[in-house]
Amino acid sequence: MGNLARDPEIRYTQKGTAVCNITVCCNRSWKQENGETMEDVAFVPVTLFGPKGEAVAKWLRKGSQIAIEGRLTTETWQDKATGEKRSKLNVIAESFYFVGRQDAQEAPSPAKERPAPAGVEQHQDYRTPVLHKPAGVEQCSDDDVPF
Repeated sequence: MGNLARDPEIRYTQKGTAVCNITVCCNRSWKQENGETMEDVAFVPVTLFGPKGEAVAKWLRKGSQIAIEGRLTTETWQDKATGEKRSKLNVIAESFYFVGRQDAQEAPSPAKERPAPAGVEQHQDYRTPVLHKPAGVEQCSDDDVPF
């Protein structure tokens, strides 16, 4: 879970499948024994395919919060400049959840509105996507959060 480090980048395959690339910024902070606050930041590349990618590209922007469930893949290549073998981890998203306040996320203007991608219903208020919650997950409100 984290915030988008930049706006989503979406492209389409020759067969018309959406491929959306995002970078999720995950922050962690802790206090050392001397009381000094330390912070660690990780930038995680994530790829979403099909309707999931279209929904993320449509509704989220740099700074938006998102929670991702997916699988790790390793991309390997040989560096052209040094000849060294290089690799990086990438997350292939299998599901995602919009996190945070919906009114904090800027929605597209009605003039640029596109129909909702398959698998994402649109609420009467076009700015609010309606996602189906997984079975066994109860609805919670801000009152349920202990902090």
